Amino acid sequence: MDLLNTLKDRSVLAYGAIALTLLVLALVLMETERPVARDPDPSLRGDDKPDGFIEGGSYRSYDDSGRLTSQIHSRRAEQFNDAGYIRMESPAGVLFEQPSRLPWMISADSGRYQLDREILKLSDDVLVVRQSGEGRTSRLETQRLTLDNRRRLVHTDAPVALYDPYGETRAIGMHGLIDERVLEFRQQVEGTYQLE
Repeated sequence: MDLLNTLKDRSVLAYGAIALTLLVLALVLMETERPVARDPDPSLRGDDKPDGFIEGGSYRSYDDSGRLTSQIHSRRAEQFNDAGYIRMESPAGVLFEQPSRLPWMISADSGRYQLDREILKLSDDVLVVRQSGEGRTSRLETQRLTLDNRRRLVHTDAPVALYDPYGETRAIGMHGLIDERVLEFRQQVEGTYQLE
């Protein structure tokens, strides 16, 4: 009888050890199945807090045939994933006219790039320098400028000044077609030109 009780006690211990092991395993599995909180609630972070930072970032756009149409560098950029834009510090880059490939060099103190629409809104000390095929340089200065790379447009409602080898033009507001090299000034247009 003692042998029978001893076997029963051992089987109870063995079953108890197995049950305890299974319980611990179940608890471990339940813990690993719990989703990891990677990003805190955006309402806790605030609208003005970026999702990420990029130091020395470069953004490129290409046309349908794979040719580079624009390239923008930024010393520092803050990415806002939910809103779909990047806020840039000291953006500078180049737009290429099509099909001539003549460059428009651009720079500003700050910018906001909408990734899905390829729209770059430049602000504060905006400068656009364009070289013609004849080696002439023209320079456009303003405080705000929007570059729409998909539609190949530039525009602003701010005061602008255009300097070229023949003179200067000042106006309030401007609309331009990048590839056609056409600028249309909106209001209060004044120009000074030197005739050869």
